[in-house]
Amino acid sequence: MSAEKAELHREEIESRKVLGVRELIRLLVKTQKAQRLYDSRNAVAERLELDLYERLRAFIAEEGEVQLVVLESQLRSEDQVVFESSDRADSLAFLLYRDGIRRLSFAPGLELEELRAFLRCLGRVALLTNDQEDLVTLLWEQDFHSIRYFAIEELARNESYPRLSDQLATGAGGGAGEPAEAVSLDLKQPLSTVPVEACRLDGSEIEALQKELLVEERAPFRQLVSELALELVLHEDDGGIAKEIVTIADRLIADGDVVDLIGMHEHIEGLATMVFRDAPSTLKLSSELTRALTEPERFERLLDRVDRVHAPRPEALTVFLARLGPAAGPLLLPWMGRFSSPPYRRAVTSALLFLEDRGLSVLTDALPEAPPPAEPPDRLRHRQLVREVVHAVGRHRFEDAFPLLSRLLASPDPETRRESFLALCRYPEELVLSASLDRILDFDPEVRTAALDTLVKRGRGDTGLSILERSLASERFEKLTLLEKRRLFAAVAKLSGESSLEAFQSLLNAGVDHWFARQRDREIAEAVAHGIRMVGGPRAKRILEDGAQRGGKLAHAACVKELSAGRI
Repeated sequence: MSAEKAELHREEIESRKVLGVRELIRLLVKTQKAQRLYDSRNAVAERLELDLYERLRAFIAEEGEVQLVVLESQLRSEDQVVFESSDRADSLAFLLYRDGIRRLSFAPGLELEELRAFLRCLGRVALLTNDQEDLVTLLWEQDFHSIRYFAIEELARNESYPRLSDQLATGAGGGAGEPAEAVSLDLKQPLSTVPVEACRLDGSEIEALQKELLVEERAPFRQLVSELALELVLHEDDGGIAKEIVTIADRLIADGDVVDLIGMHEHIEGLATMVFRDAPSTLKLSSELTRALTEPERFERLLDRVDRVHAPRPEALTVFLARLGPAAGPLLLPWMGRFSSPPYRRAVTSALLFLEDRGLSVLTDALPEAPPPAEPPDRLRHRQLVREVVHAVGRHRFEDAFPLLSRLLASPDPETRRESFLALCRYPEELVLSASLDRILDFDPEVRTAALDTLVKRGRGDTGLSILERSLASERFEKLTLLEKRRLFAAVAKLSGESSLEAFQSLLNAGVDHWFARQRDREIAEAVAHGIRMVGGPRAKRILEDGAQRGGKLAHAACVKELSAGRI
């Protein structure tokens, strides 16, 4: 094949792939909108979801990984536009771009549940602002295997900034000021008598001196104040300088110059320990400023300003809060849920986690015993706080975190219990199974769903029979909807297989037949028959056929319905 023909052939393949990706994105947008209009179990939404999955999986198998570049109003593949919309209120591109996602890909091995979870994440943030939900966090919590994404916050955190422990060790503030070791003060100038000629400067020396003076004139306010204050306290240790520094801090907070305040605190602390070699007067100034900044009222004003001006960067805020020490721990708890921006909430959580000696003890008091009232602002803050507490708990060792996690799972607030399953799944198998079994008949339907899904993913063969035993022994089982009962028996069938058929058959034959059968009896018969069909195989088929031919009215109706539902 000639070079020209090879090039034409390559362009034709690339064009075909771009057209295919464009069609897939069109179907993705259509499915996403359908799920916002209808319930997720609606037939239209389910059909679109399944169609999207089948076509996406077939495309990946033939063409390979689907890679998308996310721009503010466009999605691009192979450097070609595959989606474009300037309507920010209803644009998939802007929805991804808004939360920092810059690349998105679907790799081989994609499963239907994984795609469904991705669509649910999009649905949770599609109707809200970025301050209410964080798409990157939602996607991270799903722990996807074949859906991959790249977010700019990860780049900033992992590449542009050193680790927190390194910053605290070296005095670097992640953007809040110059490292303390770069500062040099010569307080004692030697005196000497030299000829005037020796003091004359040539042109290059004068130019160099002018450059140094310009650098000094451009020195940040925080640096000048810090160095002047430390020089003064070396000569006047009367406490007056510390009061003036606190006054300056209050002025900076009021003016919203939070970056300068944090830089001043860091500079004073770094100079006191590294340049002045822990001179008592300089350490006293540093500790007095730290104490003043951790006074509750001033601390509240400071973080309120951070929330308003969105400065400094979240990474620098984490370093600053960690530098304030354990005294800041209890003050941080409310702000884990109050910051309007997800990165700043996570910055507070990261600082609290750094304070290892008090991290879990203060987390225990973070959540109220009773859920807050239903007003949207309070519920939103509570949801954000719960998410951050769960994130923090999940970063501790199992032995340390289990008491707090148990309390979260037993909380009277369903949202707290629901979010706690995200942390639960990181712990040992036995704990996960035990806690999930305790929650399969929770008062909250979403908690029940999360518990059952966890058992299906992590359970063993005998887990299914345990689910069946726990469910039938509970008075709450009768109050479940028919759909939930069907899902529960389907989970038993999936986990225990044929070993569950004997129990299913006993339940099917135990129904009481009369003309005015209760709704509860009909639902149980239908759910049991559904579980038998989910087991599948010749034995399950015989049980259904026998029930359809010789069973009572309820068993007969349920078995006929399942036999007509599809192959077994």
